Amino acid sequence: MKNISNELNEFFVECFNDILREEERAISKISRGKISVKEVHLIEAIFKAQKQGDITLGNISKILGVSQGTLTVAVTSLEKRGYVKRIQNPNDRRSYALYCTKLGERINALHMRFHKEMIADAVEHLNVTQTEILSNSLQKLHIFFKSREIKEKK
Repeated sequence: MKNISNELNEFFVECFNDILREEERAISKISRGKISVKEVHLIEAIFKAQKQGDITLGNISKILGVSQGTLTVAVTSLEKRGYVKRIQNPNDRRSYALYCTKLGERINALHMRFHKEMIADAVEHLNVTQTEILSNSLQKLHIFFKSREIKEKK
């Protein structure tokens, strides 16, 4: 069991780093170095918040797991460069909604395409059963990590 644990640990560390490097390379290529991975993930979070129907700074900071102050700094930078816009709530002047501009939408679409291609490449040589086993195993891992996150917040 110890050997399998060591192999899995090595796999997770190397795979995580490989994915990050590949994502950084792809984002640098599609944006010509004008936007970082963290900024692209902020744009992605805005789209996720739109699907949830809550595009407030508070909700987006929860999605990203960052403070509202940290989010505000990042939003200000993206806003200055034309990727997002912040609109004050007319009923509550303390509250702002975030929207992506056409440029932000384009970056998000390219980022989603990168993820789609990455997954297609990853399962290209797997049959349906192997793909389902991989998906189920990764879902269980995701549940495990989410449960640890919830315990740490308590």
